[in-house]
Amino acid sequence: MAARGTAGCPCWESAGRRRGIQLRDRGGATVRYTARAWGTQLEVHVTGILSGIICRFWVTTSHGQDIAAGGWAIAAGQQHTWYPASTPVPVSGLRSFEVTSVGKTLATVLAHPRPPRHAPTRSR
Repeated sequence: MAARGTAGCPCWESAGRRRGIQLRDRGGATVRYTARAWGTQLEVHVTGILSGIICRFWVTTSHGQDIAAGGWAIAAGQQHTWYPASTPVPVSGLRSFEVTSVGKTLATVLAHPRPPRHAPTRSR
């Protein structure tokens, strides 16, 4: 899989959950996460990944540390499955998430996407 992602990353907050998505060439992921007293509870939905592939889910902290947060095997016919994951890192300390398999990144999701930059307005 290539490491090229799409431009932009829709993200919103609803009922205490935040979602983000950034697709890779074939694999994609949506991550829902909620703050808990012990850290962050996560759910991951993946698309475009073949059944039988074993995935690992990682969180990257705001300091750049990668922490394993979950893993699963893609089951045939389970395209609507949300995989559970968790981390002791609080929501405020999250930078991004990655789904990997055999050392390759399949999808990356930003935890707190930056708003799009607008071109500065020129004065006349």
